[in-house]
Amino acid sequence: MTRAALAMVENIDDNVGRLLGMLDELHLAENTIVLFFCDNGPNSFRWNGGMKGRKGSVDEGGVRSPLLVRWPGKIPAARKIETISQAIDLLPTLADLAGVDIPGDRPLDGISVKPLLLGAPTADWPDRFLFQHWNNQVGVRSQQYRLDAEGKLFDMTTDPGQTRDVSSERPE
Repeated sequence: MTRAALAMVENIDDNVGRLLGMLDELHLAENTIVLFFCDNGPNSFRWNGGMKGRKGSVDEGGVRSPLLVRWPGKIPAARKIETISQAIDLLPTLADLAGVDIPGDRPLDGISVKPLLLGAPTADWPDRFLFQHWNNQVGVRSQQYRLDAEGKLFDMTTDPGQTRDVSSERPE
């Protein structure tokens, strides 16, 4: 990593720390949901956790992004959720966490992942298909599989780097 990149990481770290510290100091932390996330994928060829693709692709390395959620007293610290979700889930989740009704005349594609954040077992969570579209490419992701823009199928539980096409083994 370059010095400039490390400086940006340090700057973000310092300022997020200042924000969280101020929420604690003002006794607002337990009533404030803080999200930390970023856009997805590096925009050049550099380390991306061994995932295929980068920003501008519909492969895992181009769409996966971290999401950190802090809500002391409600969401346990260090909880790690492997269940897939997408940006379309942010509005229904935040509305659900805040107890705000979403008007019924505008259907949403996303779903609330509040139960997962609060500790519901992920094994009971229904599988779903998440679609990515970018620059005339389409990708589809379920919890276990990713179908890429070339029609190759990857088992993401055993091959998160998308190195082995299993479409001939899983034609269904």
